[in-house]
Amino acid sequence: SQPQASSSRFFSELSTLLRTARQPLWKSAYSRRGSFDSTPPKVGDTRQFKLRAGQSEVTISAEALRVDNIAVFWIDTTTTPLASVDAATLKELGDNFSQVVVPRERAFFGKESDVDKDGLIHVLLSPRVNDDGAVAYVSPCDLVDAGKLAGCVTGNGMELIYLTPPSDLKPPYNTPKAMLETIAHEFQHNIYFYRKFVLNQAEGTRENPYVTEGLSHLAQDLTGYQAGNLYVQMATLQSIDMVAIPNVFDPKISSYIPQPGDGIMRGAGYFVLRYLYDRAGGDLIDNQGTIQDKGGIAWLHSFIDNPKTGLPSALDSAKLSYEDLVDGFWTTMALSNRVAGGKPVSDDPRYSFLPTTSDNLTGRQRGCDLFASFHASQMVGPKTQELKDADGKLRPGGAELLVAKVPSGNERFEVSFQVDPALKAKLRIIRVR
Repeated sequence: SQPQASSSRFFSELSTLLRTARQPLWKSAYSRRGSFDSTPPKVGDTRQFKLRAGQSEVTISAEALRVDNIAVFWIDTTTTPLASVDAATLKELGDNFSQVVVPRERAFFGKESDVDKDGLIHVLLSPRVNDDGAVAYVSPCDLVDAGKLAGCVTGNGMELIYLTPPSDLKPPYNTPKAMLETIAHEFQHNIYFYRKFVLNQAEGTRENPYVTEGLSHLAQDLTGYQAGNLYVQMATLQSIDMVAIPNVFDPKISSYIPQPGDGIMRGAGYFVLRYLYDRAGGDLIDNQGTIQDKGGIAWLHSFIDNPKTGLPSALDSAKLSYEDLVDGFWTTMALSNRVAGGKPVSDDPRYSFLPTTSDNLTGRQRGCDLFASFHASQMVGPKTQELKDADGKLRPGGAELLVAKVPSGNERFEVSFQVDPALKAKLRIIRVR
């Protein structure tokens, strides 16, 4: 990824990073579950897949390139020019998906379904995935019987990740690490749909798409592969005035919004969920890769498996009131990483993200740093306004981050705010030296 020369260039790059299905997962209708032999395939076996191609459905043949006890990687042998993946890339993708991404996501988010009873996750590499601009996607239509989900007609009847092959991706998005970050993002969608909706017999429930997107961006972080995820965070910080808690959870928002708002809201979902994860205690991964729950994983399981959706699920699992969530989240956004060395102004777990760490396997940043340096880019925290320039507008569940520079030597500094009492606004004053 290259440094961003302008905000328009930044959002152009961000759009490339975020190209996924244009509709929420539960509206991605293109196939139907079928009846398949549960015997695991062997390398060289072939079979047919149905997948979305723009607004239509196509059937392609694919060959099994790699099979282990966790996953099968298939490549499209129908679409021309034929897709390709070199042996070294396939090995890195397969090894790290099976040995890092899947075990970690199962620990953090829970076990996925097994609708075809083969115990495997399938990854289909096809140029047709990119027909409507998607780098990758999953479909819940593959996980349910026809008729249970509005719009589902047919499906492939398996745990399946649709992935654009490296031969059809431009650098740096075609590297194994970049593709593993994408796969980690998509695999979480599979787990979440199964655990939240299928197990709770609520497949037709509508939910704000930025809940599952926020979780998938959290998956990029927790699995140790986040890189593109940092661009999403920076986009949100640059437009923090667009963010409010209801925007992330309100079920009235039932489809993705146009760019740049889509990227901003994905980052907002990530920040809110990472805040709740850290507030609960987070996790610890030692040098051997052993994961220890410090409270965050237990909260995450509670949130995902809760039969409630959206905001009720968040509040119930975190045992918080709505007012405490809004207050704690926005105070955390204001205080975190503002002291030398990236430390927060306060070490109160209600008001700060946990310190970041370097992942022992991938070497990438785990955790949230609002002032992180990456790829020759620099985050500068959430966008603030000078107190004198405040516009007097406040989103419900949102915040206005105002800065007043006090002249040195002043022993007293006075400000006043006028707010309608019915709005129940809260003023928090923070001194940053």
